[in-house]
Amino acid sequence: MGQATVTIREVCAVEGTAFEVKRGRYIYIGPRGVIEEIGEKPIPADIVIDGRGLIAIPAFVNAHAHIEDAIAKDAGLGLPFEQLVLPPDGLKHRILRSAPDDELIRGMREALMYMAYAGIAAVADYRTSGLRGVELGEKAFSNLDVRVITFGRFTRNVPFTEEELRENRAKLPKDVRAEIVEILKRADGFCLSSVNDVTDPALEEIYEVTEAMGKLRSVHAAESEGYVRVSLSRTGKSDVERAVECLKPHFLVHMTHACPSDIKLVAEKGIPVVCCPRANGLLGNGFPPLREMLEAGVLIALGTDNVFLNSPDMFREMEYVFKAAKAFYKDTTFLDPKMVLRMATINGARALGLDEELGTIEEGKKGSLVLLDMRSLNLWPMRDPISSIVNRATVADIRYVILEGRIVRSPEGLAYPSPSA
Repeated sequence: MGQATVTIREVCAVEGTAFEVKRGRYIYIGPRGVIEEIGEKPIPADIVIDGRGLIAIPAFVNAHAHIEDAIAKDAGLGLPFEQLVLPPDGLKHRILRSAPDDELIRGMREALMYMAYAGIAAVADYRTSGLRGVELGEKAFSNLDVRVITFGRFTRNVPFTEEELRENRAKLPKDVRAEIVEILKRADGFCLSSVNDVTDPALEEIYEVTEAMGKLRSVHAAESEGYVRVSLSRTGKSDVERAVECLKPHFLVHMTHACPSDIKLVAEKGIPVVCCPRANGLLGNGFPPLREMLEAGVLIALGTDNVFLNSPDMFREMEYVFKAAKAFYKDTTFLDPKMVLRMATINGARALGLDEELGTIEEGKKGSLVLLDMRSLNLWPMRDPISSIVNRATVADIRYVILEGRIVRSPEGLAYPSPSA
């Protein structure tokens, strides 16, 4: 027996892969949580939502986050990037090592509940403490509706000595390789803080293990000038080159300091890039070369990155990148708002291999969408819907969040009980 069916009546909807705004639409979500019909006539259902005055957009895909550090909100802001987030002894990692499990679980659970409240259907979450981190995530995320794509990482964040990294010949220690296998039995993929933490032979081993187990691969790349400088000094190649050649990632994260040859290589290989502009800005790492990547044909998605740095809010991410890009390039025509909305929805779904289910409002896809109040004090009158969604809309403008057919937020509130204080 399936869940309750839902019809949204007479709604304005941002539909299909073209993100076309259509009015007076009836959207029917069947008992399997799938959009079965979109049309202009009433469709009977168990639950009927009056969509007049509302606009439906696809639920967001947050293509990169670190949820585990939600317990350290705004700790150490103003510290240099290396002292704040780099393993093994950045402030974030010291806090995580010392935190009790129940505190970590609560922080992660509340962060994911906020994502549901904010209209996020799926998130790619980078774990930072080996198998323990993956297991704690399983406990934190149970019985919540946001789909979590978990990327594990070995416990020893830097499993090689500095001499081994310079020589660039050592393979994975046996215990580290064994841990990767155990992590991948529970996680959806494997991630690295940087290819600078491992040797080329180790990257190739990680590729072999993940490929054999059918898992995803991802890595932070060209996040800072230091990432690029260290890789070049050790190997004569950029960290992007090494990642593409040895790890063959399904997507790269950041690319803030990618050079033209890096961008060309990623475009030729068809590797998506997940950018996190708010995090890069807050950490003083600059702004990603969006125009150059888009012109090269790179698919770009958005992520909110560390919860301890940023709220996991895709509206804020869209507004930031939309405005910062114009300032960075001194060009009011860049970026197009529809491209920004795509980065926050379908492009993230494509990067994570979820685009057959999420990212657009179409028949046959999951009923995961966000209903915004076009009559809110913030949005009325909405002259250009896509521009208003990207430039102006906030979490406060949401009236309903529906994830895979289940109403998780309504005017009555969130569907989950608040954790005890």
